[in-house]
Amino acid sequence: MKWYTKLALVFGGMILFVVGFIIYDQLTSGKIIYKTLADGTQGKEQIIKFNIENPELTHVLIINPSIESGWGDPDVFISATLTDPQDNTLITIGREIVFGGTKPSPMYERSYSDYEEKFPFKPTEAGEYTLSLTVLTEHVKDVYIAISQKGK
Repeated sequence: MKWYTKLALVFGGMILFVVGFIIYDQLTSGKIIYKTLADGTQGKEQIIKFNIENPELTHVLIINPSIESGWGDPDVFISATLTDPQDNTLITIGREIVFGGTKPSPMYERSYSDYEEKFPFKPTEAGEYTLSLTVLTEHVKDVYIAISQKGK
C-alpha cells in the first residue's frame, strides 16, 4: 500500500471519529433551548430563570465554568439548585461535583470541555424554572449555562 493511501485512510478515520463524537454529543445534549453566561465571582449567588414549554421531553442542564487567564486549570466547585414552577427541587449540585476532575498525569492540561458537566432532568410541567447558582472557587471568569431538550 502506498504512503498516500495510508495517509488518506488515517484522515478518513479521523473524520469518522469527529463525526461520531459530534453525533454522540448531540444525542447526549439535545437541542439548546436556553443559554446564558453567569458571572464567575466567588460567593455571588445568581438567579437564572428560563421557560420550558415541552415538559414531556427530557431536558439537560449544562454547566461549563471558564477559568480566568493565567490561573492554570484548577478544580472548580459550584453550588446550584434547579427548581420547577412549584418550587420543587429537581437538581442539587454541591461540593461532591468537581468541574474539571483530577489530572491523570503532571503533563496533562485540561481543555475547555473538561469543565463541562451535564445533568439530565425531567420537567414536572411547562412554565418558569429557576436555577440558583453560586461559584465556590476563585478565578472563575464566567459560567456558561445551557438548557437543552432531547427528542422523544
